[in-house]
Amino acid sequence: MRFAGSLVVPWASSRAAPASRLVSASERLRQAENRFRERVRQERGRRGWSQAELSKLLQRRGLKYVLPTTVAKIESGERWVRLAEANALADVFAVSVDVLLGRSTKPSNDQAYALRVLADTANRSAYQVHDIAATLAERLHDVKGHETLQADGERAWNALRDANAALTAIARLSSDDPQPATYSRALFEAEDSR
Repeated sequence: MRFAGSLVVPWASSRAAPASRLVSASERLRQAENRFRERVRQERGRRGWSQAELSKLLQRRGLKYVLPTTVAKIESGERWVRLAEANALADVFAVSVDVLLGRSTKPSNDQAYALRVLADTANRSAYQVHDIAATLAERLHDVKGHETLQADGERAWNALRDANAALTAIARLSSDDPQPATYSRALFEAEDSR
């Protein structure tokens, strides 16, 4: 074995290793830090949380010193993450620290994480469909008397209702929440009863 910087590289001969294969420990650490902060930013953004909201959630977990500026510095790479912070971030996001580091985990953990992401996405999409359907219903009300527009609008509204039902079913099947997107379903149930 030969030593290359801080990395032990196994080679039988005394030939130098190709430069492309040498990755220093500091480079691996920098890559892991970049993945971590990017994942934190993605997870926070995926949930629609501000840095202030994430800071409050971390404070509730006992990290009273974590301010919104702390979250900003962690996400920008200006500040290193402490072990307690990494653990609390993983808990808040309901993922493992390995996921935040970009490491592969056990398939069951990956599956649970993928299901949570799917449920969140389906739930968020159901709310977006709700907003689109509500706006469409308002605009269709404004153009009463135009039969072609009314027919096309009704067909579009029915498609949105079907999309909402499918998204709600996906969210329900992939979530612990037995009633996802109830607000979104309410619009369609109210319209159907008319």
